[in-house]
Amino acid sequence: MKRFFTLLLFVSFCATNVYSQTTITLGSEQFNINSSLASPYSGWFSSNRLQFVYTAAELTNAGASAGSISAFAFKVTAVNTANLNNYEIRMGHTSATNAAAHNNDPTMVVKNAHTLVPGSLGWYTIIFDTPFEWNGVENILLDICYVRQSFTSGTIWTYNNTPNQLRSNRQSVSTPICDLDVNSGLDSKPHAQFIYTASTCQIPNGINVSNITATGATINWNAPPNAPSSGYEYEVRTSGLPGSGPTGLVASGSTTGLSVSVTGLTELTDYVVYLRSNCGSNVFSTYTVGIPFKTICSAPLAGTYTLDKNSAASATNFTSFSTLIKRLSDCGVSAPVVVNVVANTGPYDEQVILTEISGTSTINTITINGNGETIRFNPSSTDRSIVRLEGAKHYILDSLTIKSTNINNFGHFIQFTQSSDSNVVRKCLFDFSLNSTAHTQYYGVVISNGISNIYNNVGISGNYNLIENNQIGGTGAVATGIFLATGTAEGNLFKFNKIIDWTSVGIESLGCVGCLFEGNEIYRQNLSAILPSNKVGLSFNSGPHHNTVVRNNKIWKIKGNLPGSNTDLYIGMSLVTGGTQASPLSVYNNVVELDGTSGEYVGISLSANHTYLYHNTIVIKGLNQTGTGQSSCLTFNGGGITRTYIKNNIFYFDRTGGSSQRLISINNGNFSSSSLYQIDNNVYEFHSPDRELDALAFVVGSV
Repeated sequence: MKRFFTLLLFVSFCATNVYSQTTITLGSEQFNINSSLASPYSGWFSSNRLQFVYTAAELTNAGASAGSISAFAFKVTAVNTANLNNYEIRMGHTSATNAAAHNNDPTMVVKNAHTLVPGSLGWYTIIFDTPFEWNGVENILLDICYVRQSFTSGTIWTYNNTPNQLRSNRQSVSTPICDLDVNSGLDSKPHAQFIYTASTCQIPNGINVSNITATGATINWNAPPNAPSSGYEYEVRTSGLPGSGPTGLVASGSTTGLSVSVTGLTELTDYVVYLRSNCGSNVFSTYTVGIPFKTICSAPLAGTYTLDKNSAASATNFTSFSTLIKRLSDCGVSAPVVVNVVANTGPYDEQVILTEISGTSTINTITINGNGETIRFNPSSTDRSIVRLEGAKHYILDSLTIKSTNINNFGHFIQFTQSSDSNVVRKCLFDFSLNSTAHTQYYGVVISNGISNIYNNVGISGNYNLIENNQIGGTGAVATGIFLATGTAEGNLFKFNKIIDWTSVGIESLGCVGCLFEGNEIYRQNLSAILPSNKVGLSFNSGPHHNTVVRNNKIWKIKGNLPGSNTDLYIGMSLVTGGTQASPLSVYNNVVELDGTSGEYVGISLSANHTYLYHNTIVIKGLNQTGTGQSSCLTFNGGGITRTYIKNNIFYFDRTGGSSQRLISINNGNFSSSSLYQIDNNVYEFHSPDRELDALAFVVGSV
């Protein structure tokens, strides 16, 4: 009997709250849209997401008022030959009047994912699983996504030839893209029908949440066109639908006003608020579409914390790097923050992505003391970073071990992207032990926005960062120890790093203005194989190097103890690009010592303009060189070199064999009659008994 009484009340509510169904028509048969263009019936692309808006003015002009919309229809002009699968429709209220941009306003699913069969010519009506309650005031957003069964070219009528009437994302993939933003506009939208039923008890409109704190919020709304006689009811939930019971229900109540304050909430928690009108005599409107909000952090971070995955999470202990970074992102900082990774708690198997944090500065830094613990991750060919800084600023990463577990040896161990500035990486170990031989996929420190290909850099990736006292390699093979992509990076400092067992280039810069390379040691010790055939300790291969300084570095043992080909080329420094007349590239107080048998050895290969080489020591040693290559302390390459000054250097050559040996090799065309250069006050010592004539004639060709 009780159940029967409840049913009577429900029937009574339905009979009292609604009128009979009406079909309203929006727009006209204006454009028979091309089958290749986006529409809710198009199968031109495999996967589709569409958004379009019908304004309140259009709805009211068509005769609609606040009420329940139970179906949507478009008018077919050419029938599809295949199904559209996983076809889902969402609707929501919006203040947007068109589809000029992706719309993130809250929506609800009115038609669950289903198979949309081709149908026939004329109106194609889709009956909703859950009706949408229109508040009679705001515009309506439709959001549709689906995946075609196979190529099909159905078309529909559209109207309203003005910009940004429909926005879409269409891709050639076989999975739904309902979570991807729409990104391409169209100047018409579907000629449509809604099946609609006016409501006597109408939902409130203009709902928003303000004054959000860690523990409370204020919910505001506007009265519907026909204001309810008995006020409003509300629910605040973390889960569940409105009216579904206590699970997930955090706060509820009733009010006759147009706002309510809710307290007792939990910080950093996602909530959804629902409202309905109470029109008296046990007559209620439906609940509104849920409006989400999130409480804020109780306080920004400041002081000292721990990171220990073996202990419980608390206000001062984080169990992973990801939970630490999320807390930082949510809360920001108000003072310097120090996070100590507890010794003997690793490894931490996760990708670490550091972002810009509110409140950081040169004083309010975020220091992560790794205590030698390991961050370990399996990067992919499309996302190769293990630790990535994305616009991050004022981090200090200290004494971490970073390791790739990818069997294909992918890995950008620390990568700076999206203007990650003023960060410090110091005393870290880059562990390449998974790869004990040669490979071209491992990079130690990368300054590039290219996530899958470091050479595909667009924009500024990182400035004024300090990379110091790190060991990059020595536990396996790394392709390149430090890499700077093409761009206008500025002010980065690379100091006192050991770059060991690299297979291609120790340090490679494709452009860095005002940068400093100081006190780095670049060598090989444990490789069992090396690729490719050319090996360079430090390479400035392209891009500007204005006002950049290279000083006090040691480049040695490039060949190491490895076998090699007679045609292999070993270069200490390759300087292809330099500075400007006002801001030259300065290279001084460096030691380049190359020692080996087979192959060609060049201390410095120089073709850069506006370059100063002062007080460097270049040593070439080795007995019984084989092959036909030319070895030299300094080789000029290219033509028209100007404003290059070679002063106060020591060139020491002690090597036998091979076709030719040079202290300095200058070829015809390196300099022109207008070139400005000086080679002066250097010390030359040549010990090659079978090549004394070469030593005396170290200038080859004419100037």
